Amino acid sequence: MKKILLLLAVAMLSIATVMADDDKAPVPYKKLPDLGKRTIASYFPQAEVVTTMKSTDKGQKNRYHVVLTDKTEIEFDKDGNWLDVECVDSTVPSRMVSGMIRMYLDQNYNGAQVVKMERESKTDDIKVKLDNGTKLKFTRDFKFIGVDD
Repeated sequence: MKKILLLLAVAMLSIATVMADDDKAPVPYKKLPDLGKRTIASYFPQAEVVTTMKSTDKGQKNRYHVVLTDKTEIEFDKDGNWLDVECVDSTVPSRMVSGMIRMYLDQNYNGAQVVKMERESKTDDIKVKLDNGTKLKFTRDFKFIGVDD
């Protein structure tokens, strides 16, 4: 019963999100690029897909936005590479975080967990938000740049 109520609540939240996002249109999950589907299956095996949407905005064309039952939201590019991963009630799976970033976090933020990762479109730099609110920035080669605003 709890699972049904959770699914219903997430579905209603997703419908509200769809209605608020005029620049996104629902698409079947099977239209998501294979790499995106493999990413979800590999890193979020317990979660189910609630919604899959595709951007209709010219500047964001061919981007996919997926919401999972655990409230994780993932944005993928046209090839299925993740661009943004945000975990609302959980943390980004540690296997999904680069080993070099994890090593930096272990040395400098011991015990902190990643709740959001974002890849900047122009530079491929990676922004990481920790569960303590700290925002860090790394190069595409996973070298620490600094604390982000």
